[in-house]
Amino acid sequence: MIKLYWRKIYKFFLDILFPIECVGCGQEDLWLCEQCLATIKLKEIDSCPACKKISSFGKTHSWCREQTSLDGMIVAASFDNKLLRNTIHKYKYNFIKELATPLSMILINKIMELDKKEDKPNWVNLLFSSDLILLPIPLHKRRLRWRDFNQAEMLSKKLAGNFYLNHRPYILKRKRYTTAQTELKREQRFDNIKNAFQVTKEWQDKLKNAKILLVDDVATTGATLNECGRTLKERGAREVWGLVLARG
Repeated sequence: MIKLYWRKIYKFFLDILFPIECVGCGQEDLWLCEQCLATIKLKEIDSCPACKKISSFGKTHSWCREQTSLDGMIVAASFDNKLLRNTIHKYKYNFIKELATPLSMILINKIMELDKKEDKPNWVNLLFSSDLILLPIPLHKRRLRWRDFNQAEMLSKKLAGNFYLNHRPYILKRKRYTTAQTELKREQRFDNIKNAFQVTKEWQDKLKNAKILLVDDVATTGATLNECGRTLKERGAREVWGLVLARG
């Protein structure tokens, strides 16, 4: 509670010292204006979540199945875009919740683009049905207290509202606190996140044949998404995809 109190005071003074202005151009009263948002182009080439080589719609190659629990991963935009990197950083570490709206539009636009294509993956078809479950990557309660919001959950909530999806943020929970993945090397990230998640008691017998779309802001090695997918499939989930703004 004390940390949350001081964080709110910190944000209050930030708002005074650094008034609301576009991350890109500095326009006042907007965190990201439409013109700057339009410069964040959607990723045109999708790749396998395991080997990162080209793959239609980001589907996992058949020969990469043993390397990841994910059936595929959609990456909306490129992490090479400096504006996108800065926007995500401000969203997460300057605690600017309002940036969830323009960032979620990037995900929405990516999905709408995929829906126009032929031979789209099953979960894209499911976006307009009641069968798909939208699930944000959960934060540990300790980190949630520090940030005061789950950045992935805010994105997935807006997606769910736009496509009228089943939004179920409480299917998974983190059962132990882990070091932030950004502080670790690639090989350490998989060990750090191993067995960090569990399906909540209410959902342990309700995931048989479930089709789930995991939502997060950024994937680097994909270790977190992979571990969530493994945990869900152990409880009977049939298909698990990832959806992220960018991959570092």
